[in-house]
Amino acid sequence: MLRKLLTIITLSVFLLCYSMVPANRSATVSLLPGPFEPALSRASLVELYPFIHFDKNQLFFPAGNESDMHFYKLLEKVIFNGNGKLNVFHIGGSHVQAGFFGNRMRENFLSMTGDIPGERGFFFPYKAANTNGPGHVFCRLTGNWEACRSALSDHSCDWGLAGIQATTKDTLADFKLWTETGRDIRYRFDRVKIFHPVSSVDLCMEPFDQGYRSIRRDSAAGYTEIQFSELRDTLHLRFSKLGDDEMSFTLQGVRFENDFPGITYNEIGVNGASVPSYLRSPHFERHLAVQPADLVIFGIGINDAHKDTDEFNKEVFKENYRALIARFKRVNPKVNFIFITNNDSYFNRKPNKNAITVRQAMLELAEENRCAVWDFFEIMGGLGSVAVWQKAGLAKKDKIHFTTQGYHLMGDLLFDAIQRDFAAYLQRMYSFTHTTGEHD
Repeated sequence: MLRKLLTIITLSVFLLCYSMVPANRSATVSLLPGPFEPALSRASLVELYPFIHFDKNQLFFPAGNESDMHFYKLLEKVIFNGNGKLNVFHIGGSHVQAGFFGNRMRENFLSMTGDIPGERGFFFPYKAANTNGPGHVFCRLTGNWEACRSALSDHSCDWGLAGIQATTKDTLADFKLWTETGRDIRYRFDRVKIFHPVSSVDLCMEPFDQGYRSIRRDSAAGYTEIQFSELRDTLHLRFSKLGDDEMSFTLQGVRFENDFPGITYNEIGVNGASVPSYLRSPHFERHLAVQPADLVIFGIGINDAHKDTDEFNKEVFKENYRALIARFKRVNPKVNFIFITNNDSYFNRKPNKNAITVRQAMLELAEENRCAVWDFFEIMGGLGSVAVWQKAGLAKKDKIHFTTQGYHLMGDLLFDAIQRDFAAYLQRMYSFTHTTGEHD
């Protein structure tokens, strides 16, 4: 109870600070990693980056001024009561696959829950597919692995949630996975799910370490689950063949799990992915049902729009998004969504005007689905602004992608917008409680 009271007081002060500063400086005063720990003050951001529209750094709900995000009710219980698990899914293309943006968001969300560790959740070890991946996920492999990506039109596979997979027929193959730990027990696991097509022709899979309790295959859900006797930070698997027939193993994703409550930030990204890329994954919902999403952050659109203006069809783009939204809703009808508008980018050495059309499409989709938009295109400064970001060291020379510093800034800005909206939700809820005495 004391923790809840102190947090509400902190959030009330937090909101008051925002209401007292000029609009063009509001997001620079309190851009924090969480409402409890103001360790990353951004008071100098306006001086450093005067071209960024910090006053537009907010969640916008086209269907109304107040959010009705079910996600916030669950987040409140995790923070105040230490109960429950929350699944956030951030889905996109190369902005997500690189891991800088997503991991910044993950760390920021964890700052909200204090000593509640959560779990690492779902990821794909991109090194198995011979491509880049997050620097905080480590993978060491032996054997030959062949990749298949949903973003490539000449690839055709039975992808799962990750939209990318890697296959080996090598009986000498093994892989070792681990994530950053060190400070505490975050990301450690005593249960792991390895997603793969479960069939009779799979190579036999087993841990190198014999300190596991059980191995269970779930052919309906498409994974093998290994339970360990204690928490660990490393998974090391090897493969062997039974009999003389040709056998193989196809890795479609990994999920590190534990029994701690908290927020799990899952990243799904494939270089070059558009919305149709994920619609090509026949086992998307089957894998998603193992860990239903409570909040989905949509960062897909930059590749859909990377074409001449007369070649981009807004209505087709919206229909594709509707189909993807439906996939998430079929698994969890209460799931919430946040759309990230396309960052400003260049196509054929000119600012890509399709970003304006994508922005409008996302506003319309958000109104249809009563969800939120984070208007990064306008926050950046609109058409042509990526060139300014590039000169400031925040974007790369290709004027599409961002530097590590740029992605970290994106993660801080988006989290700040979510955090302030959540604080406003709490203020509304507890004002209602004080007035009526009702709150669940």
